[in-house]
Amino acid sequence: MRRATAVLGAAAVLWATAASAQDKPNFSGKWQLDAEKTAAANPQGTGRGGGGGGGGGRGGGMGTGPIAITLTGADLAVERETPQGAMTTTYKLDGSEQTVSMGQGDAKVKAKWEGATVVIETTRMFNENSITTKAVYSMEGDYLVIATTSPGRGGGEPVTRKQYYKKGM
Repeated sequence: MRRATAVLGAAAVLWATAASAQDKPNFSGKWQLDAEKTAAANPQGTGRGGGGGGGGGRGGGMGTGPIAITLTGADLAVERETPQGAMTTTYKLDGSEQTVSMGQGDAKVKAKWEGATVVIETTRMFNENSITTKAVYSMEGDYLVIATTSPGRGGGEPVTRKQYYKKGM
């Protein structure tokens, strides 16, 4: 009886460990935007609805070029090509506020794990107004999905745009 209880206990621990590991996918790798899948997911067009991407545009997933992501236990680094060359933005995943450079200025950013997703909230100044956007990184099958929610134009409903990335397309 003790042996059966010990085996069941060990199995429960292994299952919990495996379930916990599945909760946090590894986004690391080089990702290419799937333009067709992205366009199909955003029938309202490619406009940004008055805001930039989560992460202020470049860091949170807006753009059409490839991205490279490095995920460690404590940080998520996103590298993308810009007209000025490669730009890497590193986010601390502990929910603390940090200041990051967004090319045309700095932004306040908070990034954290929420279940199986990474959520990045970015607040930046635009025309003397504070604008907050949210980018949610998740996996849908083999796709990295970055859903960016921006404030609506003129105080309208927020707009969410999804971008689908495939590894090494």
